[in-house]
Amino acid sequence: MNKYILSAFLIIIPVSHVMADEVETRVREILSKMTLADKVEQLNIQPEPAKKYPGLGMCSQVWNKRLNIGPIIAADGPRGPRKAGAVPSNRSSKNQLGPCSPTALCVASSWNTALQFEAGRQWGLQAKEWGLNTVFAPAINMIKDPRAGRNPEYVGEDPFLAGKVGASIVQGMQSVGVMSVLKHLVANNWESGRQYHNVVVPMRSLRELYMPAFQMCVEEGRVQSMMTCYNQVNGEWGSASKWLLTDIARKEWGFDGVFVSDWGQNSAPWRRRSRRVKTWSYPVSCSST
Repeated sequence: MNKYILSAFLIIIPVSHVMADEVETRVREILSKMTLADKVEQLNIQPEPAKKYPGLGMCSQVWNKRLNIGPIIAADGPRGPRKAGAVPSNRSSKNQLGPCSPTALCVASSWNTALQFEAGRQWGLQAKEWGLNTVFAPAINMIKDPRAGRNPEYVGEDPFLAGKVGASIVQGMQSVGVMSVLKHLVANNWESGRQYHNVVVPMRSLRELYMPAFQMCVEEGRVQSMMTCYNQVNGEWGSASKWLLTDIARKEWGFDGVFVSDWGQNSAPWRRRSRRVKTWSYPVSCSST
């Protein structure tokens, strides 16, 4: 697990196979010098770093100057980097606006992976121009209900299309040294009250519809980070599911990057024990073919 903590900082710089051994050696060297407090400190993305070190954004980690571990400095997506809250006032002005990209649903409608790669590359270049190294994008959950508020952020209801689009955007962004955070693993298909939903999905439906796009982005796109979902999946919180994160993502798909919880979700299950969990069942007839 410790290796994955440090990987967040080292993998945002593209490395060749020749450099791989050097990176591994550097990771082990840094880990040997880290205290428990150092490791815990690197697990959090929060506003505090911006107060402690002027010049960092609001979605940042603490900059460990003793060990020369640079922070993840992230912008929210998913239509490319979003400046609000990410870029400190001393590095931007109210008159400096970023580009507005088409929605993911619109980009997917091109059926053009080269164009989608270029969209991701442009997002990465924009993030670097703002001094950032991570973007919380793309979002590739399946569109299952027209009332879901974030449907335009997703790429449709077809898992193969979503996987191809997602992998292309990921590759484009990471080709310029910016870490892509794929989201939201998995079955985050409803926005209102998603923090309290238990999404009940048959295993076949999970395997055939809801998981393939994420698997493709891991295996083809080599995505470096994934954001977990707020909701429960068949009674287990997505951010705390060993079956989903370890057995499926790491062992089955070969994901070796960093997991990021969806904002406060890492502590949310304990805060919500007194809250009623709403169960949503996806019938086989609606989600398996």
